[in-house]
Amino acid sequence: MEGRPGLIVEDVSRGAEAVAIPLFNELDGRGLGDDQFEYVAEYVFAPGAEERTRAALDKEEQRMREHTLYIQNKDCGIKFNAMVS
Repeated sequence: MEGRPGLIVEDVSRGAEAVAIPLFNELDGRGLGDDQFEYVAEYVFAPGAEERTRAALDKEEQRMREHTLYIQNKDCGIKFNAMVS
């Protein structure tokens, strides 16, 4: 992360995930206070959004299942992200 401009938060998950999830704002440098967002480890959809995105998510899940790591040990894919933490 060093050298990349706009780092706001080093880990939005606050340690909930095995790998830190950085947040950057390269547009205007404004930061976020801890009270301005809540990290959740599962998908949270706005009303009606899941129906519009489900086909794309299912297609990506299938693509990940065809990946070598998934074939070898079944530990790869979109749903795997929830199991890592």
